[in-house]
Order: sequence, then structure tokens, then C-alpha cells
Amino acid sequence: ETLAALYGNRAAALMMTGAYEGAAADCGRALQCTEDHSSAGSLESGPAFRSKILCRMARACLKAGSTWDAEQAFNSAIQSAQEALAQIAQSNVGADETRQAEKILNQSINDATLGLTDVRRYREALGLTDVR
Repeated sequence: ETLAALYGNRAAALMMTGAYEGAAADCGRALQCTEDHSSAGSLESGPAFRSKILCRMARACLKAGSTWDAEQAFNSAIQSAQEALAQIAQSNVGADETRQAEKILNQSINDATLGLTDVRRYREALGLTDVR
């Protein structure tokens, strides 16, 4: 869990310096360190963290010009967040942790939805089609 958080934080720092490809790579490393069977509300390695890192990865890919990878990561973030929200609704996680996780998950869905709009705008500006 700690290693995943460290990679995620380093990815955020790399984004701030404009090292988008490195940031995307660190997001990938963070995702590899997370466990799919973590509790739904786990903020350090569970689905809330996963969806947040997927959004960060997507933004890094978009900034690096990889619209297809960005689109895939944004869609994965939405799917991950929606699945986690359903898990949280059925779990026995504490109220405070549930609220925090729901807030992160809903923010991830909003960010990813806006990100997909950015992907479409970027492709339109470059004259790219939606066919890979």
C-alpha cells in the first residue's frame, strides 16, 4: 500500500514538472502495487485510490499526446469508481471512511467524464478520428 501511494505521489510531482510520460509510468507502477481484493473503502490501495490514479494516468497520457491511452484510462477510472460505489453500498465500512471513499469516487467519475470531453476536443483539434 505504501509503495503504491509513493508512486502515486511521485506521479503527481512529475505532472507538475511536465514529465508526463514518467508520470503515466509511475501511475502504472502504483496500479500494479494495488490489490484488487482491498476493502472497497480503502483510501490507500482500494478502488477509491485506483480510480484516482487512473484519472491521473489518463491526464498524463493526454498531456503526452496519447489520446487513445488517455481515453482507455478515463473509461477504466469511471468503471472502477462505479464498481467501488456499488461495493461500498454493500460493505460494513465505517461511516466516515465510506463518506471519504464516496467523495473520492464521485470526484473520479466527474474528473474522468470531463477528461473524456478533453480527449474528444484534443482529437477534433488535431483532426483525428475515433477509429484507432
